[in-house]
Amino acid sequence: MRPLLPILFAASLPAAAVTLEPAWGPMPEGVRLDTAPDGTTLFRYALAPDTPVLNGRLVRLGKDVDLFFREPVPATEFDRLEFEASGIVLDDRDVPAAIELRPVVRDAEGEVFDFLPDAAPSLVSKRGGWALWRTGNWFSGEAGAASHGLCTVSGTPGNGFPDGALELLGFRLHVVRPAAQPDEAPPAVPPETPVKGVVSLGFLRAVSGRVPFAEPFLYADAVCGDAGRYRLVASVADDFQGDPVRGCNLAFDWTPGARVRLDIPAGPDGVHWIDWTLTGPDGARVAGGSFRHQSLGAPAPSRTARPGRSSTRKGAARRP
Repeated sequence: MRPLLPILFAASLPAAAVTLEPAWGPMPEGVRLDTAPDGTTLFRYALAPDTPVLNGRLVRLGKDVDLFFREPVPATEFDRLEFEASGIVLDDRDVPAAIELRPVVRDAEGEVFDFLPDAAPSLVSKRGGWALWRTGNWFSGEAGAASHGLCTVSGTPGNGFPDGALELLGFRLHVVRPAAQPDEAPPAVPPETPVKGVVSLGFLRAVSGRVPFAEPFLYADAVCGDAGRYRLVASVADDFQGDPVRGCNLAFDWTPGARVRLDIPAGPDGVHWIDWTLTGPDGARVAGGSFRHQSLGAPAPSRTARPGRSSTRKGAARRP
């Protein structure tokens, strides 16, 4: 019998998230495992896509390789995965190669599901840059167990639905690039030329119930350029065009490619109006904007906070 509780009531359950730190197994040919000084996991790949993949009327060449853990992680007690990663480029006609990192789950009957994660909304994003990625709920889908846009399924018995005890095997690295099309000139890159790059993996979290609460955020690599000291300043009002009641003033050192997430503390549950500006090493404005934000599930304020007073936080940058 299929477990209906995760499908019907997951959104009403409290959020629970556990950081996973599994050991990695042997890497496939064409992939080298490395670790950055800050603990980020690096997958350095050189892969030549050689399997035809149909995308609408277009034929592309793809290749899948498995980046599995040394031992599977029991996945029955949680229902989705979220992780930080860079180097992911979703499939599009404008990109020379699409790179996806898909969590892989196996059920008790042998079916294997590689889930297609989506990037969580951020204030600014950069193609291939750092992002927070989330899968859908293991048990979500359409009528008849359709899984379009959620995952791809292989193995037996072929009902397309996770049954029984689940195991998280690791990730599947999916690489796709253009192929020769009928009546079109062949691609400039010979098909035997490997696609080279690096996919970086930050934290890996198992999530159950609601999606964990997150403040409005952006990753620094989406807006920062040269190395140097940058500053993020934000103000938050609880009324339209009202006076600021909280905010942040954060200076941080930036190195190109570093994994730095910048959170803006919006405040308690409710609707807020936020203005933010990021300045560079020379003091010039690099990025910024204004937006309306609704907080849901915000943590309770600290007991040491003084009600009725504005606050300025100076520690909203997250580093590994």
